[in-house]
Amino acid sequence: MKKYRSYKYLIKPSEEQKEKIKKIFAYVRIVHNLYVCDVKEGRNINRLAKEILPIYIKGNPKLKEVDTSALMNKLFQLQESKDKLSYAHKKQINSYTTSNLYIGNGTIIYKGDYVNLPMLKDVEIINHRPLMENSRICKATIKKDNLDKYYISILVSYEWINPKNKLDLENSIGLDYSSPNFYVDNNGYSPDKTRFYYDIEKRVTKLHKILDSCERGSNNYKRCKEKIAKIYKKCANQRNDFLHKESKRIADKYDIVCVEDIDMVDMSHKLNLAKRTYDNSYGSFITLLKYKLEEQGKILEKVKRQYPSSRICHICNHEYKELTINDREWVCPNCHNKLDRDINAAINIRKEGIRQLSCRRAFG
Repeated sequence: MKKYRSYKYLIKPSEEQKEKIKKIFAYVRIVHNLYVCDVKEGRNINRLAKEILPIYIKGNPKLKEVDTSALMNKLFQLQESKDKLSYAHKKQINSYTTSNLYIGNGTIIYKGDYVNLPMLKDVEIINHRPLMENSRICKATIKKDNLDKYYISILVSYEWINPKNKLDLENSIGLDYSSPNFYVDNNGYSPDKTRFYYDIEKRVTKLHKILDSCERGSNNYKRCKEKIAKIYKKCANQRNDFLHKESKRIADKYDIVCVEDIDMVDMSHKLNLAKRTYDNSYGSFITLLKYKLEEQGKILEKVKRQYPSSRICHICNHEYKELTINDREWVCPNCHNKLDRDINAAINIRKEGIRQLSCRRAFG
């Protein structure tokens, strides 16, 4: 079975290579705006990308000077989302994707501390981990961030063999999403450090006030803007580091992980929880957890969102319909046990997830 994995590296292009990258960014933007104009006027909509690009090159001969694979990939992306396409890029585009064309050894060659790219030749990379053995490079995306640092994401394909582990239903865990605690599991555990944006909010607010008082374009304005970008970048890196480590810990420890199928976007629009919900990035956590479990032949079981996990007593299965969102603890009117809302929900999610999995196995 073929699977895909992406590897992200910091790259250190030379000044000449930076100029070439910026040139490709600029020409990708031109192709984007030409296609948006065509969509608005009803031209070339039903044509294939390989038929549209020669038309653009004929009208703009300078497009020949850059990697045509990058321009073609941009057209592919635009055609996939043409129904939602309604704007032109006024600012510079800071990323492009190039495909690996297998001519000889290929147009994208990984060399450990260097990667060979079309138009750029050998670009130095910070090689913190090697590519998977016996994998095949499909494409690479080059991106520049707000701090003028360049990154490359290399997408590889590889043959994955399902380990077919004998899964132990007892070695399972239920996770209930908690806005203040990220999640609470059926054992009552929740992570300690999850408030990443909250920790920087006061500093960022103060810097934004200073930025507003600076003259736009001045050196002080640029320095202040760079400070803000650095703080946001560090916050994002800390969050990503936490999500990867926590998802890896759970994937290595348990055979089955049961979670609630939550619409995080819908949740962020309710109860004034937008800031906390986006700071948690629970949706990204579930995505990371899913692929890490699948690689080991384990299962992420999603319980239907209609299941009332918080209102059901895990001891006697009585449903307490009068429970409100503000009740963090409640006493079951049937068995009179005192229950913690989040732990009770996590236990019920685990039980329901195992039930769903058992039913699916029983009926094939």
